Amino acid sequence: WSSDVCSSDLSIADAQGCRVLYLGGQSVGELAENLTALSNASVLTVGDTPEFTQQGGMVGLVKTNGRVEFHINVPAASRAELTMSAKLLRLAARIVGTPVEREKN
Repeated sequence: WSSDVCSSDLSIADAQGCRVLYLGGQSVGELAENLTALSNASVLTVGDTPEFTQQGGMVGLVKTNGRVEFHINVPAASRAELTMSAKLLRLAARIVGTPVEREKN
């Protein structure tokens, strides 16, 4: 199984063949379990809860003041051997998991 973008209705074994996995609509327990199972897979995890990146997800989409912003968890991406570009990091509203966490004002 190999696909570019997958949703969370796949089994975790199948999801490891994806490049990008959207993990939406999951309970906190399910999300934690799935992120742990995927922590070393080279799969970019994307979610839409405010706590997604703090829970170990890589890119969190967050609605703020009527706009969609994104947060990035750099260590989670690094564990999966994925690199976030400097341009992407500059655009992020928040960067978590680094010695100097940043939040745009």
